[in-house]
Amino acid sequence: MKTQFSEVDAKGITTLAEKFAKNCMRLEKNLDPNPIQEKLKILVNQFKDAMPIVTALRNEKLEEHHWAQIKSLIKKDIDVSQSDFSLKSLIDMDVNQYQEEIVVISTQATQEANLKIQIAELEALWKTTQFIVEVDEKTEVPILVGLDDVYQVLDESLAQINMILGSRFVKPLRGEAEKWKKDILTISDMVEQWQTCQMNWRYLENIFMKAADIRKAMPDETKRFEQVDKSFKTLMGKTQKQPFILKIVHMKPFKTLDELTQNN
Repeated sequence: MKTQFSEVDAKGITTLAEKFAKNCMRLEKNLDPNPIQEKLKILVNQFKDAMPIVTALRNEKLEEHHWAQIKSLIKKDIDVSQSDFSLKSLIDMDVNQYQEEIVVISTQATQEANLKIQIAELEALWKTTQFIVEVDEKTEVPILVGLDDVYQVLDESLAQINMILGSRFVKPLRGEAEKWKKDILTISDMVEQWQTCQMNWRYLENIFMKAADIRKAMPDETKRFEQVDKSFKTLMGKTQKQPFILKIVHMKPFKTLDELTQNN
């Protein structure tokens, strides 16, 4: 009972509480009623009833905002990390009446931690996801290849972030999750526009850059294509040096999507 609370083995002590309760029941059956037995029963029941709260408060996922909720709920300042705060200290605070609410807050903390892990996994995935750039044999210019893999990562990421946003525990993480959804949708739009621009450029490059008669007959269209050609080659040159997709989206200022849309 006097063990420092931060060192309490919640699982082990719950098992011990169940054992004490069974012993009390045996004593009650085998002995005549007496004050000592009755007092022991009360103490054991208090001990047993406190176990869900002990487990909840020993949850390593509890953060400052969870502790603030708990303190507001029980209307007491509690610091379970203090060396003089023991299991007896908790029982003496008579917080069993708040058991359900405290367990809910602890569950919230665990679920929020799980969502944080999922967001961190998403971030780790996109930090390593990059465009594959190869020199096109036809034009001898770097182009994007293997975009099916990027689309697969996009589909999986969008499904994951929608699942996170659909969780009833997402409230403290909603801002971060919504930012990720915005980034994923932006990447999706960018890749689609990039693919369209690249396809059109590869088709028109052979017409406007190699056919002198067409260039002469269509001067305005040729000038327009030369602008697109310069923009596309510059973009591919930069991408060849820095192919990580998330970094491209986070460049300040981010103009890639606008340039590709304009070029299309």
